Formats: sequence, structure tokens, C-alpha cells
Amino acid sequence: MEKVVDLRGKLSEDSVILTLCKEVYDMIYREGAIHENTKELVNVYFGFGIEDLDMAEEERLVRNYYGERYEKRAGDERFHYEQIRYSLLHKIKEIQYFFSQGIENRKTVVFSNDCISLVQYIKRGKETILLVYMRSSDVLELLPLDLLNLAKILKDINREYIEDGTELLEDLSLTIGSAHYYLTGGRQ
Repeated sequence: MEKVVDLRGKLSEDSVILTLCKEVYDMIYREGAIHENTKELVNVYFGFGIEDLDMAEEERLVRNYYGERYEKRAGDERFHYEQIRYSLLHKIKEIQYFFSQGIENRKTVVFSNDCISLVQYIKRGKETILLVYMRSSDVLELLPLDLLNLAKILKDINREYIEDGTELLEDLSLTIGSAHYYLTGGRQ
């Protein structure tokens, strides 16, 4: 059964990203099952708008969440986020060149064997959506950083390809195969 978290319409003085991660954690805590060294829920879905996010403030709050671990954690994941960003930007150019199609196509999809397994960019009118499938996500140690960087990627694509100053609705939509947190000692 699909587990859904939806923050649309909720206001928070704190980080939207961290609030969402806490809601996913709370759902796992209440409804999850123990698997290996984790407590997990499978097939978790959520989406949220990022057009009104103060990205500098979100980054500051996520940095504070990680504390002195931030630089190492961000450094460990930096290549993966850069690869996703580059792959999406390249895929758009490839589609424009080979298929003579604009940004409003269905083909802007990239795959990976990492935890963020599939990312698709969709633009319809004034709405842009980054659809993300994660095979696995540690909601305490990695999900906040993932969400921050996925939001940045969506904003980067929109900045790069939508030049007319159109105000956009920007949504992240995620499905996580295994949303979990470690019970003791982290990843073995």
C-alpha cells in the first residue's frame, strides 16, 4: 500500500525540507517495519512546491541540521548531484538537436544505479515538475541533502531553459522504494 506525505498548504517557520523529512521519519516510526538494521516503509510518495522556497534559507537550515558533518556529507554526494544536473541539461539539448523538440517533451529522463535512480523533468505550461524515483533513502542522514539539491537542480534547469521571465509553479514529486532510518550505528 502506498504511503503518502503531502505538505501542500502547510506553512512552517522552519525549513520546508526538514519539516518534510521529519514527517516522513514520523510516518516510518509509527507505521514502519524492521528490515535488517533499519526501520522502513516501502513505496512512500510525496510532492511539494518549491517556487516560493527561500533557497538560501533552506540551505542554511539544512547546513545547521548537519552541523560540522555538512561539508563531508555534501562532498560525498556532490558528484552524484552534479551528474544528475548535467545529465538532465544534456538530455534537453540532445532532444532539441536530434528530435527538434522543445522543453515540453516526455523524453527528459535520466537513470542511475545510485539511490536516486530515475529523474524526469516535465514542463507543461507554467508548471515544471521534477519526478524522482529513489530506490532507497536514509531519511535522517541523506534525504534532507537530496531534497535541497533536487530543488536546486529544478531551479537550475528552469533558469537555463525558460528565458521569458515566466513565473513558474515548480514541484518536486518523489517516490521512495525504501524510506528508512538506521536503528543502530548507521550503515553497516
